[in-house]
Amino acid sequence: MPKCDSRGNGERDEKTVKQHFQTVILGGGTAGSAAAFLLSRADVSTLMIERSAPRGWKIGEGLPPSSTALLQQFGLLDHFCSDGHLPSHGNRSAWGSAQFAEHSFIFEANGHGWHLDREKLDRMLAESAVRQGAQRFEHTSLINFFQTNDGWELELSNGTTIHAEWVIDATGRNSHFAHRQNVQRQAYDHLVAITGLFITDHDQDQDSLTTIEASEHGWWYTALLPERRRVVAYLSDGDLPLTKEARNPDRWQQMLFESTQIGSLMMKHNYQLHIPPRMVNANSSCLPTAVGDRWLAIGDAAAAYDPLSSQGILMALGTALESTEALLAHRKGDTRAIPAYADFVNQIYLEYLGSRDYFYSMEQRFPKSPFWQRRTHTKRRNP
Repeated sequence: MPKCDSRGNGERDEKTVKQHFQTVILGGGTAGSAAAFLLSRADVSTLMIERSAPRGWKIGEGLPPSSTALLQQFGLLDHFCSDGHLPSHGNRSAWGSAQFAEHSFIFEANGHGWHLDREKLDRMLAESAVRQGAQRFEHTSLINFFQTNDGWELELSNGTTIHAEWVIDATGRNSHFAHRQNVQRQAYDHLVAITGLFITDHDQDQDSLTTIEASEHGWWYTALLPERRRVVAYLSDGDLPLTKEARNPDRWQQMLFESTQIGSLMMKHNYQLHIPPRMVNANSSCLPTAVGDRWLAIGDAAAAYDPLSSQGILMALGTALESTEALLAHRKGDTRAIPAYADFVNQIYLEYLGSRDYFYSMEQRFPKSPFWQRRTHTKRRNP
């Protein structure tokens, strides 16, 4: 396979391979760090490559109750619980009606879910991976790569050349490694999230429910986070006029406080904007396959979920577990393990798309809205 070069250089530079790893993971977020931890614990030599060091507040704050069993399987539940994440006891939604309805987790077998300090979660996973023996390059990006008979050679921005038997793409929705091999993602919508972080000076807000509120041109959500903070997000399609207006922080706050019940909650507890809103991609999209020749994708790089589902971080952990188990089985000679992982990702995503379509169809109050029309009148292609 010819070298893929982000600088457009079609010739291979002859360099001495300085380091060898059984697995190199591109991306040090939740999925990548979890996979590094699991592989290193199984004595697989592993390198994590992060384009930038973790910094500040990360968007993505919710874990459903089923995550508790997964963290216990990782052996990290006690550490996780000591980091100050807040319990989430259910959901509250004004969806299909202006009146809020509540769904409690009280009958869930795994108890409550979680509202996360995402920075602490990712740091816990990355540091746990390093303690298990993983190596970690921060502020480092992949410059060139080419395939060899027994894996990949990767040329990095820090001047290092790495030989890897396997590469794991954990680079998020951009799926950089897959994309640079001309594997194209399929997107099912144009959803974006414009998300800001608020803070208050008191502890009176003890609301442990995730709150979702549909509006004419999209929907809003909010959740209480550790350290008296509250996240608020507006979700709509990025090409719609109001979404473009909402990229202005003042207009975003005007929409929040003048036209939503969530805004009333924020004013009740005197929340002040702490980190201005920023827009990120929140669409549903996936690779046609999560595996290739000596590479596989995990987390959002494999399949990205609508925030309405609260599945993003859960599937980051879940695909990290399933992919590492597949790699370990493959190393023992199980030729079915890697294709089975691809089937797992595909099947879960098919089920998710069906649930996504169902929940959006429940909102019928805005029949003339392009946002809602796209979700009730459009036939989608399955992955």
